[in-house]
Amino acid sequence: RTDIFAFGAVVYEMTTGKKAFEGKSQASLIGAIMTSEPQPMASLQEMTPPVLDRVVKRCLAKEPDERWQTAADLLAELKWVIEGGSQPDVPAPVVARRKNRERLAWGLVVIVLVAALAVTLSVPYFSAAPKDSASIRFFVTSPQEGSSRDILAVSPDGRHVVLGLNSSDGTRMIYLRSLNSTEIRPLQGTEGVESAYGVFWSPDSRFVGFFAEGKLKKIAISGGPPQTLCEAPIGRGGTWNRSGLILFAMEGNVLYQVSEDGGVATPLTTLDETRQERAHLWPHFLPDGRRFIYLAQSRTGDNVIYAGSLDSAERTHLLDSDLLAMYSSGYLLFVREQTLMAQRFNETDLRMMGGPFPLAEGIGSNVFRGSAWFSASEGVLSYRTGATVASTQLTWHERSGKELGSVGPPSGYSTPALSPDGMRVAVTRLDSGEVNSDIWILDVSQGTTSRLTFDPANDNSPVWSPDGSQIVFASNRGGGPFQLYQKDSAGAGQEQLLLESNNSKIPENWSLDGQFLTYFESDPNNGQDLWVLPMSDDRKPTPFLQGPFNEIQPQLSPDGRWMAYSSNELGSYHVYVQNFPPSGGKWQISEGVGLQPRWRRDGQELFYIRPWSNEIMAVDVNTDATFEHGIPHPLFRINVNVVLQRNSYDVTADGQRFLLNSLVQESASSPITVVTNWTAELEQ
Repeated sequence: RTDIFAFGAVVYEMTTGKKAFEGKSQASLIGAIMTSEPQPMASLQEMTPPVLDRVVKRCLAKEPDERWQTAADLLAELKWVIEGGSQPDVPAPVVARRKNRERLAWGLVVIVLVAALAVTLSVPYFSAAPKDSASIRFFVTSPQEGSSRDILAVSPDGRHVVLGLNSSDGTRMIYLRSLNSTEIRPLQGTEGVESAYGVFWSPDSRFVGFFAEGKLKKIAISGGPPQTLCEAPIGRGGTWNRSGLILFAMEGNVLYQVSEDGGVATPLTTLDETRQERAHLWPHFLPDGRRFIYLAQSRTGDNVIYAGSLDSAERTHLLDSDLLAMYSSGYLLFVREQTLMAQRFNETDLRMMGGPFPLAEGIGSNVFRGSAWFSASEGVLSYRTGATVASTQLTWHERSGKELGSVGPPSGYSTPALSPDGMRVAVTRLDSGEVNSDIWILDVSQGTTSRLTFDPANDNSPVWSPDGSQIVFASNRGGGPFQLYQKDSAGAGQEQLLLESNNSKIPENWSLDGQFLTYFESDPNNGQDLWVLPMSDDRKPTPFLQGPFNEIQPQLSPDGRWMAYSSNELGSYHVYVQNFPPSGGKWQISEGVGLQPRWRRDGQELFYIRPWSNEIMAVDVNTDATFEHGIPHPLFRINVNVVLQRNSYDVTADGQRFLLNSLVQESASSPITVVTNWTAELEQ
């Protein structure tokens, strides 16, 4: 039936002088064959007998079962055409013209009959020849004005891909690329998509799920406005089964489930505190639609791919991995040392079989998010090469957003913190190819860099003392939870253990009077809570805010009377202010999602990030007698990697300049590779 399809294509071109399917590239030609129908032959060559058009149309049917089943059937139909089936149904008004048309029609039938006989004679040879379905590779490039840092997602039917692109002005949208077209079309209504890593498809390939404005949404690729499904700040992947259920993940949280029609999302998994798990991310349904795989991140770095089920709390360990995994075509796909691997996987008993096979090298990833730049559906694989750590540049910006310059060279930075005098920056740094992060100091005026910590553990989240002489940071030395350490900012002496307990801690702020250090702690019973550590001799920590929700990023006001922080008590994270010490007063500052609050040194303004639009927001506040605040207003849009527990910016004492951990725009980003029939490479 493949030969019959090819025969129909040849006859179509012989008759009309035009190819049945056309494309400017191999990819677009394949797309045309898969999705489009050729024009009726009579519309291109008016003397074509109608019945011949019908015969060829059946040869070119998309489904093999709808074509002629054998060459013998096709030959019989052609004989019928010769015996009179080709007579025109309606006489032409001019006899001479009718005779000419009939003469040409008979000539065409003779040619067709000869071609049919040739096909018939070749059938025994081709039916005996071994079948060879080779894979085909081609590239998908991004628009010139965009930057395709984020991985694409291939539709289940293998006909489309979606990409998350950042334009030059920082606006992030979802773009659709059909494989039978060279056009990349934006999906209007997806502006402000939080993370294109979290984009996923409906099983019928008609809808795309995504995260924006602190919510999970879906949009039809055919057009129309998006539909909000539920609250979901900072998404980290989703998956959709044929029963209409969506599983999705959020930064620093468990997996949730919600109907494709929307509603209240409910938790599905539970973090295992014995393993110090901090998040369940990147779920992916297996073919039965009941079981799924996901990445379990641990605060100790012991990250695992598990298989879970909608019907049971039990889970199965599949492999150790810092990055996500996917199932496709009988294989589990995962990345190991920047190499995309495929290993046979028995989806029935959840068993890995044989050894892994390499598919591609140099796969890009984001180790903080646990994401990797590949996607697969039945028969189609896509991936993009790149660094294992997002390259960032510390950049200065005015309140208008105008860039003023940079500090230090590009690298894998996070959590920048300005020294009190504004002359130095302490930052977490993880370079591509390295396993653990360290604290580095950058000189603002000279641009020099020096390494502060050297331990093989993960050191992150530096906080300056008010006089700039000391730095407190978090470290998981010893393989346990993150504890608080202190070191001289000039690098002299050894690190000192400042605070140790059974839970991980992230330092946030050292009060201007030097009396208190604020931090948030992960509690297995209450999520993340806010704590205050007196910097006096007894150093006995006290809780500031504990409860069933996650409270993070505590920032004491310059006068030490007010505490700003972020909390998800309303589902999404918002910025709040309370009295310090707490005495009942509480104010919601952000309108919509808000993270990473920062005070101006005089206490008259509060800043935060609105992640769904990647904007710096400013709020006028009055902290004289009682607390009062104005309406938040945006200052400018930023191009940063917003991560829930890692600060992306800092602000000078006067609130006039902002130091951003900006993503480096890729002017020559690597194209995305698409491979059709990718499993053929594993069967060779």
